[in-house]
Amino acid sequence: QLYAQTRAFQFAKFGLDIPENVGSICGPKSLASIVSPDRSESGDADREAVRECLNDMVQRITRRDALPQLMEINKNLPPLMAGEYDAVVPITSKGLMMNVGEIHGSVAFLGYRTFPDGSKGPAELKNLIRNVGDKIIAVDGISTVNKSFKEVINLLRESGKNQFSFMRFLESRYAAINSDLTSAGSMGRYAYEELQKKFSMDRKRVLVQRNETLEEAAQIEDEAEESDASAKPEDSDDESD
Repeated sequence: QLYAQTRAFQFAKFGLDIPENVGSICGPKSLASIVSPDRSESGDADREAVRECLNDMVQRITRRDALPQLMEINKNLPPLMAGEYDAVVPITSKGLMMNVGEIHGSVAFLGYRTFPDGSKGPAELKNLIRNVGDKIIAVDGISTVNKSFKEVINLLRESGKNQFSFMRFLESRYAAINSDLTSAGSMGRYAYEELQKKFSMDRKRVLVQRNETLEEAAQIEDEAEESDASAKPEDSDDESD
């Protein structure tokens, strides 16, 4: 149906009649909104729904091609901590379609921008960035903690040369937290590495204890079997009178 709606848009764009087989697949409401010159509210809503669906399809296809880059970037960052989230922001012909500024010494998201015709960008349509004031703590796997506003802007511009910008945010409600304590900060990384070492050592210790317990259980079982065998009476060859 989405493919048929796309084809119908193309026919209508050039003033051509929409083939019956294409129109029947579109659905009556979608077809009416495409063909009718009257821009009613329902027609606008239908076109917006179709536009969002098509935009989502395009993003899914292009994002699939960017998966290797995303996997490589994820290697450079520790797992998310409390209040953090990742956003894969599509790059448009007009850039990231977002405004950023400096808040309490950190670069933060200030709101979305729209295209010249007033339409929303893909990031706003998908609500990829949750709140105004969310701090940008990493761009494409590179930490922005303790970097100047100009340095972060340069990172964003460099990221804008790709299909997507891979960004990590700290929600605004956690703004009081020292950025160094986030997953992209030096103290946060240190804490994660230390915890990882501790968990690794604890895991090894548990495995060793488990193996020792299994060996002890097997030894006890073997001893029990030997004891049963020695206690078993032998058949006597003596015949009673």
